[in-house]
Amino acid sequence: MRTVVGYAGGRNPNPSYKSVSAGDGHAEAIRCEYDNTTLSYTDMLDAFWTNYVGPGNGQYRAVIWYGTEEERKLAQTRLEEERESGKWLDFQVSDIAISIEPAGEWFDAEPYHQYRNIGGVKRWEEEVAKNSSRSNA
Repeated sequence: MRTVVGYAGGRNPNPSYKSVSAGDGHAEAIRCEYDNTTLSYTDMLDAFWTNYVGPGNGQYRAVIWYGTEEERKLAQTRLEEERESGKWLDFQVSDIAISIEPAGEWFDAEPYHQYRNIGGVKRWEEEVAKNSSRSNA
């Protein structure tokens, strides 16, 4: 698995940390590139929910991006399961707090941003690997 820090979901055709911070509509995001023979989209959702701490706003909003209709359905089903689980306060899993959106154009963040929170990115990669349904089978 490979992760890249970047920006998605905004209107600026050339986002930077400065423009994203100023509110150009992009969210800071982690792009996960993975081999779908060893990890699944469901594994990605498991890692998301394991690490989700609640809503943010602006550049820090919570978004689950999908690439296919099947992934959209999986994400929506999982969001509904989390809403029913009792683990979250209503506002933490409301439509305002978290959205499910089609993956659009991706922009890599600046090189210095890639390593700013290397522990966070590494933790994400390790969490996905540890909880992978395919690697534990």
